[in-house]
Amino acid sequence: MKVLIVPDSFKSTLSSVRVAEIISDVFKSDGFETHSAPIGDGGEGTVDALLYSLGGEKKYLEVLDSLGRQINTYYGMKDKTAFMEISGSAGLMLLKESEYDPSRTSTFGFGQMIEDAVKKGAGKIYLGLGGTATNDAGIGMLSALGVRFYDKAGDEIRGLLCGSVLEKIGKIESKNLLAGLKDVEFTVISDVQNPLTGKYGATKIFSPQKGADSLMVEMLEKGMVNYASILNRDYSTDTEFPGAGAAGGAGASLKVFLNAKINPGIECVVNLLALERNIAESDLIIVGEGSLDYQSAFGKAPVGIARIAKKYNKKVIAVAGKLGENAESLYAEGIDLIFSYYGNVNINLGYIKMHSEKLLKETAALAKDIIKTNPELKNRKYICYETKNLYNA
Repeated sequence: MKVLIVPDSFKSTLSSVRVAEIISDVFKSDGFETHSAPIGDGGEGTVDALLYSLGGEKKYLEVLDSLGRQINTYYGMKDKTAFMEISGSAGLMLLKESEYDPSRTSTFGFGQMIEDAVKKGAGKIYLGLGGTATNDAGIGMLSALGVRFYDKAGDEIRGLLCGSVLEKIGKIESKNLLAGLKDVEFTVISDVQNPLTGKYGATKIFSPQKGADSLMVEMLEKGMVNYASILNRDYSTDTEFPGAGAAGGAGASLKVFLNAKINPGIECVVNLLALERNIAESDLIIVGEGSLDYQSAFGKAPVGIARIAKKYNKKVIAVAGKLGENAESLYAEGIDLIFSYYGNVNINLGYIKMHSEKLLKETAALAKDIIKTNPELKNRKYICYETKNLYNA
């Protein structure tokens, strides 16, 4: 049996590359033929996953993090194509919880990464927009690339541009945009389909996760609306397209100023890695993510892969750290069987992080044993809560 292993990362515990390695080792130990294609949907680990499958090298550089401190980061480069994640410079994971504050965080470092890739000759740049600490609509990034912002009195706004600046902007000047950007093809990789403003926009949906209280949310939203009105007025553009709200609104700026294509994350990665062909040539597909629940049906990698697999009538199993609310609804999306470390119950997360590799190995071994004895998965749909309990029918 040929097994294709296509996991996303298990957030805060295991990279998609490591997840694929562990599952592959378990299945190969019992005679299965395996092929690993770790993936990402634009968030943390996407660059490493792409480099694993496509080859290429890491380009290291110093940039500013979201609070303006010097950090080391990297992006990937294969021939003249670059792959980078905004989380590598402006990621929430780079901050202590006490530092969360989307009113003062900036995407400036992401602009530095883009500048570096352009100067190194990149003709195509894929931009992963996930996991940011920011809500600046990408103005920090744009300022690093030469765009200038002026207040309503006509004075240039200086310093590290962040979310609190958006409400002050009266004019944008882009004539000094970095030379060479117009010759680069930019593609956004993101699973976020939210617009820039409003009830489902970047601020109201995502900024509370980044440290904003209710008063800050309202302040940031006013700024975002102000920024959108200027883009509509001066650049004759609609800022409420799906994906505009990605990465704290950076999706909108990338499309307006860099002419970036906004692609659903999993679709873009599937095309990049030619995964559909690999799926068609495999017998069993294993997908995975740190947490699976009913929301996984809305643009998340495991379900995206499962839907493609069903076009070719392939069996699909999912391995997860946690199963959340209504995870069983994913059976209607093409997943035949789900395994996890634990279900939607209270559990010691410190223990999970400390023993994540061991738990994944045991969970994968359970999946392997069931597949071996019942490869057709006939009438067998399990949700597995903790490896000790094996599974519940």
